[in-house]
Amino acid sequence: MNQAQHPWMENAAQMAAELVALRRQIHGLPELSFHEAQTSALAEKHLTEAGFATQGRIAESGFYADSGPNPSVAIRCEMDALPLAELNALPYGSKVPNICHACGHDAHVACVIGAARLLAQGSKVPIRIIMQPGEEQPDENGVAGAAHVVRSGALQGIRAIIGLHVDPTISTGGVAVLPISPEKRFAFNAEARGKNMIKSLPELLLSLHTQASDVRLEEVTALETMLRVSGCIISKEMIDVEMLKNSIQACFSGHETAISWNANEASDRTVDGERLVAAVAEVLGAKNVQLSRRKTWSASLNDYAQQTAAVLVLLGCEMRGDRRSQHTGRFDIDENCLPVGAAAVAAVAASI
Repeated sequence: MNQAQHPWMENAAQMAAELVALRRQIHGLPELSFHEAQTSALAEKHLTEAGFATQGRIAESGFYADSGPNPSVAIRCEMDALPLAELNALPYGSKVPNICHACGHDAHVACVIGAARLLAQGSKVPIRIIMQPGEEQPDENGVAGAAHVVRSGALQGIRAIIGLHVDPTISTGGVAVLPISPEKRFAFNAEARGKNMIKSLPELLLSLHTQASDVRLEEVTALETMLRVSGCIISKEMIDVEMLKNSIQACFSGHETAISWNANEASDRTVDGERLVAAVAEVLGAKNVQLSRRKTWSASLNDYAQQTAAVLVLLGCEMRGDRRSQHTGRFDIDENCLPVGAAAVAAVAASI
């Protein structure tokens, strides 16, 4: 299907220059986590003009807004930048020393504003937009932005939440739909007395690696690091939790120990990824949409998946063969991706 044949893609293409201007405005004035005052005010202005009404605040710099009464679907958008110096010589480059949008949240804001405008024009289903602060860093009390969203009540009545992230490994024009599988999270705390008690942990972890085929070596190394402190969070997708519990008990055998486990039940809601791929394909064309299962990208919405169904839209932004690495001062995007992202997020929101 030709992209221009679908009204949402056609309308998104018509607002492309506005989305680019918005992204560049935010790019030039990056703000760190929980200090996104200008970015938040700009987003709120655009959402109000699109017919959304602010319903509540999130920490000091975030908010959520609805397009109608009792929305059950939300779109989450991060706003913060990173404490890095921009290394690109751009006319719209960062004007703030040692702070830049090295992860693409400036593009996320532009795409979500575009999606909000498309949905306000072409969908009768009420939508909630959540402008989340503090994605990159927690606040001074160690509380992350997602936790502030949950505390604010922004997820009340929400049966599904959508996130967006630019992805330089996907060609511009393409997207991938990534359902976020709900997980059980197990908190492990142990205190033990005994000489060289920790010494057997490397052998334990090596044994676990051979028993769990989906655990990569780097994950084992990270797990070892976590186990060396007083507590850790174990994802059930990463490793068999019962096996881990039994192995740790055996590892501590012969020592005076105090071990406690706490299970946090995850949401039982899920999304139909293949159905969402079909919905986005109607807008972008089948060749431009794929289903993704990449666990390494799911962390962005893991905290939300504990509360409700969650899906991440990965937006191709490759710069004509130049894949710029995120979280570096050289990161940049092909801005032709912005209307694609707006249309893709709108399609998911209207179909979920």
